[in-house]
This record gives sequence, structure tokens and C-alpha cells, in this order.
Amino acid sequence: MNNEEKNLRIDVDGEGEVKADNKLTSLTKGKILFYRADYPIKYYNTSEVFRTCFLTFQGIASLPLLDFYNFPGYLVFENDRIAHQLMDICKAADSGTREEILSSRVYTLINDIGILLNSDSLPRSFEKAVSSKPRS
Repeated sequence: MNNEEKNLRIDVDGEGEVKADNKLTSLTKGKILFYRADYPIKYYNTSEVFRTCFLTFQGIASLPLLDFYNFPGYLVFENDRIAHQLMDICKAADSGTREEILSSRVYTLINDIGILLNSDSLPRSFEKAVSSKPRS
């Protein structure tokens, strides 16, 4: 059983940078950073204000899901729908939402990111999930 931690972070305000694989990538409002806990990265602020929403998750089901979608060790990307989902999960966690509900929402989020990352290679039935609007 592998309970390796994984992390998602979204820049809420300000600017920063992430250094990984000898590359610097800017983090600005709305950018999402995914990384596995054992992946060698450094991130830091480049502006006076730098606030993020940080989500750590683990579990026996998450690793096979990441492997299925070929998640890299780290990834920086932008997507309004995914950002909205991540912010909603962070707010729910802060407000004391039960763990099993948060777990379900995180697995849905990871699945949605995987679909987004692999939209060119997945069967056409996945396209609706990639292009659908967030539920109200």
C-alpha cells in the first residue's frame, strides 16, 4: 500500500515562482501547481503578498488514478473550472466538511485534471467532461 502524499496549490493572490527540473515557472493568480511530496521543487513569493490555497491528499486509490492519467512529478497549469473546484474544496475543508465528502470531491478533481491533461488521447466520451461548465 502506498500512501504517498500529493499536493495541489492554487495562487490566490500575489506572485511567486516554482523551481523544478532546473526550470523557473511563474505562479500568478489562478495558476495551479500540482506536485508529489517527494518531488524536488521549491516555490516562493516574488511579491510582497503571496497567498495560496493548499490541498494535500493521499490514499490507496489516488496513486493508481495519477498513474492512469500519467501525472508528472509536478505540473503548473491554468484552468478556470479546475481552479473553481480546488477553491471550493479548500473552503469546504476550512469550514469543517466531513472527510468522506472531501475525499470524494478530491478524487473527482484529480479525475477532472487527468481528463484535461489527456483530452487529446482519451476516447471522445471524455470530451463532455472536459468542456462542461461547473455545476451550480
